[in-house]
Amino acid sequence: YYSATILQMSGIRDDRLAIWLSWSTALTNFLFTLLGVWLVERVGRRKLTLGSLMGTCASLVLLAVGFLLAALHTPPVTFHPSDPALANSTCVKYQ
Repeated sequence: YYSATILQMSGIRDDRLAIWLSWSTALTNFLFTLLGVWLVERVGRRKLTLGSLMGTCASLVLLAVGFLLAALHTPPVTFHPSDPALANSTCVKYQ
């Protein structure tokens, strides 16, 4: 219901484009819902649940590795800047 508004808040300026992107998102949701119902009938709930659990675990591990790499390769940030008059004193690479 609010997807066009959310897309506009994310930076899409054109109203028509936001509505079409919202429509494509809703269509994708509808089609994959039909696919999910068909798969439940064809494969079974247990196999689908176990498969989605493995996919969720793999995604969470990938996300954790991404956060770890981001934390290791970013400059340190302090919450108490040495000189509050500076525009951005917490990150020396961004001035």
